[in-house]
Amino acid sequence: MPRAKYYRANKEKFKKLYRDAYHSDKDRFKAYKEKHLSTPHGKMSQKIQNWKQKGMILYENESWEDMYNRFQNQEFCCGCGEKFCETNRKALDHNHDTGYVRGVLCYSCNRRDILANL
Repeated sequence: MPRAKYYRANKEKFKKLYRDAYHSDKDRFKAYKEKHLSTPHGKMSQKIQNWKQKGMILYENESWEDMYNRFQNQEFCCGCGEKFCETNRKALDHNHDTGYVRGVLCYSCNRRDILANL
């Protein structure tokens, strides 16, 4: 039986094993997570996980890694054209009805877009 199929069939068993291991050595798990999230790969995987939890969906020809790189390398807002900085932060804009990602906006443009669609 392939590993993924076995995991799905025994999901509760694996959850319990992980939960028991976590509770027996919380400090080690927290240290590992902190160390992992300080790496470039860890930061990327955390950001992608956050986007997926918000219900964002990519078009078929896109990958999450490409989207992350585009997000990181985008210097100007697609809405107003302002340069991103500490006070003008980035947001990944998506359609709230379909979930499809539209582009990188500043927080102001993203907020304006959300409020306009209410």
